Amino acid sequence: MEEKNVMTKDQIQEDYSNVYVKKVHLIGRATMAIAFILMFSPVLYMHFVAGFTAPADAYMACAAAACAAGVGGWIAEPISYFPILGAAGTYMSYLAGNVGNTRVPVAVAVQSATDSDNSSPRGQMATVIGVGMSIFFSLIVLTVIILVGSAMLQVVPEPVLKALGYVLPCLYGSMLTMRLMANFRGSIKYVPLAFAVFLVCRYTGFTRYGLLTDIAVTCIFAYILHRSKAGKSQGTAQ
Repeated sequence: MEEKNVMTKDQIQEDYSNVYVKKVHLIGRATMAIAFILMFSPVLYMHFVAGFTAPADAYMACAAAACAAGVGGWIAEPISYFPILGAAGTYMSYLAGNVGNTRVPVAVAVQSATDSDNSSPRGQMATVIGVGMSIFFSLIVLTVIILVGSAMLQVVPEPVLKALGYVLPCLYGSMLTMRLMANFRGSIKYVPLAFAVFLVCRYTGFTRYGLLTDIAVTCIFAYILHRSKAGKSQGTAQ
């Protein structure tokens, strides 16, 4: 009988780090660059083909307004979601959209179901498969909604439509619960600090960059704790 070539755990980790991750970044950067160019194709068509032109300062004003409104989320969201999605999941999620309300909950659920962490090859593969399936499912659902959406809105009762506004808070609440329960003692100490920073940003008028500030302060606090524990462990070893 022919022997099967089974890789050891170390070989899998080495192949994951040296081959898989490099290919993920190569393909991910290429697809994001293509998407970046295609996003401007409607504007280019309207300007050069259809002949609808506008002064250059109008384009600059629109770009400045968009940057001012979204720069906080552009920085904060990838930082906060990357530990859950990983490199491949982040590329796929931001290319398809619905990152916070669909892709991240799917990634958390898949990792909890497989009892794996996103930093491991097992967890990364599970996350990629889960995110990929969610994208295909979203395309099917969106197609159906676009085709029969108007008729559905007329049939669905008003209380149900109002209740849909609570879906996103419920998703974030379930995600927070799953992450806390996965490592309760290690996670609970960050909750009071994050909540306090959120309240400060909310009541001082700093809400636009509140999420970014909350993430930055919590990360700094976690880094200080990590350094203090590392120093204590080195002192004990000596």
